[in-house]
Amino acid sequence: MQVLFYRIIKQNHYIGSFSFYVIILIFVKLLLYHRKGKWSSLGFTNRGNIRLIFKGIFIGILLFCLTKLIFNFSSYEELIANKISIGKIFATLIFVPIMLKGFIDIIFAPFAEEILFRGLLYQSLLCKMNKWRSIILVSILFSTLYMTFTPSFLHFFRNIIYSISLTYLFDKYRNISITIACHSTINYLSWVAFCL
Repeated sequence: MQVLFYRIIKQNHYIGSFSFYVIILIFVKLLLYHRKGKWSSLGFTNRGNIRLIFKGIFIGILLFCLTKLIFNFSSYEELIANKISIGKIFATLIFVPIMLKGFIDIIFAPFAEEILFRGLLYQSLLCKMNKWRSIILVSILFSTLYMTFTPSFLHFFRNIIYSISLTYLFDKYRNISITIACHSTINYLSWVAFCL
């Protein structure tokens, strides 16, 4: 059975990614059950969610553009040089989230990662050390996880910037909706930029 599962993952890494995030969510649920905790302890609240989601989307756009300028300035010149059509941009904006990999990267992965890193890990570390040490440690762990997907120091430092920003947002608002929205927006814009 294990050999079959590994063969399926090797042939289709989307199934592997999906399985990984399902395992994370099961782990978090079992941990909450063991601690007799609730999902609200991870930052799920009903206070101002819509406003925070829009704020998260706006901050995600700003963070994506800022890191693009810092780490990959030439891509804007390439986009202008290639004269991308409005039709291609529109098709990319619409169809990327519908694809399986797009759904995993844009919706499912940010949800699971924010629950694990901000909702669970950051709050656990906050009980043991100060705010900035917790933010830095969570950001290093988050970026290290991404090193398994894209082993590049450029991506590592970019992900540290993202994670510090997301963890700071979570600490400021104590609501995981803003970080999920921000993370999803960054992943969405990354996909759009990749597909263009």
